[in-house]
Amino acid sequence: MRPGKEDLAGTAVRLAGKRMELRAKSIRAAVSLTDGERLLLSRTRPRENAGRLDGWERDLAPSAKLDFALWRHWITPREHASLFVGELWSHAHQLALLGARASRHPVTLICACSDRLRCRCDLVVEMVERLHGARAACAAGR
Repeated sequence: MRPGKEDLAGTAVRLAGKRMELRAKSIRAAVSLTDGERLLLSRTRPRENAGRLDGWERDLAPSAKLDFALWRHWITPREHASLFVGELWSHAHQLALLGARASRHPVTLICACSDRLRCRCDLVVEMVERLHGARAACAAGR
């Protein structure tokens, strides 16, 4: 059973003030000992070698329809980002769990974004920070 809003708020209060070690890293960056748990944020497995991966969070990636609309230039990157944030709110429980893990041990989000300024992992890091009221130790370790 999924926790209600009260449970998520309680989790955020308990974790507030704790330092999270949540990073975003490109798939092209070398694997580091400080990466901790490495989670791929993508709907599909990339063609490139991702190195060591500890998990694959498909639900925290933009939907296929949203990525297709961006690829076809039906929406702008700014519209894509705001719609993606809307999709992320529907996975608030998973974001809360990700924040809880990041407060216990380092977590690195891996993505195949080619544009550093429009990285989806950075949006996920920001959402987790909002839910937990904490700042990540290193939000963009590329």
